Amino acid sequence: MHKHPLKLKFHFKENCLVIVCDKVLKGAPVLRVHYGGIWTKGKAKGMHDWQLLCGEGEHSGNGEQATLVCLKCMVERDSTLNLLSQMKAGQTALRLTIEDEWTIRSEDDVDN
Repeated sequence: MHKHPLKLKFHFKENCLVIVCDKVLKGAPVLRVHYGGIWTKGKAKGMHDWQLLCGEGEHSGNGEQATLVCLKCMVERDSTLNLLSQMKAGQTALRLTIEDEWTIRSEDDVDN
């Protein structure tokens, strides 16, 4: 496990892994964050399902366009992600640019 000086406001292990789209991994800002809850089955049981996305188009969800990354590494890159630590399962946070504030919506409201 690696260490980071920044305090993480999320209530789970500092080395928690999150799904990050390749565009974000290559430097694009995180403009869409989805929290799917905690996995209840399989090898991922007990892990949190966080997705940090660029907000551009659809992502296939098959892992070809995404990588698992340490959440704290991402929060060090964009400290506003800490503002999303209290999101509930099924919620998505959106913003148009990195300078905008996050808007949190429930799963039912996201595509409207």
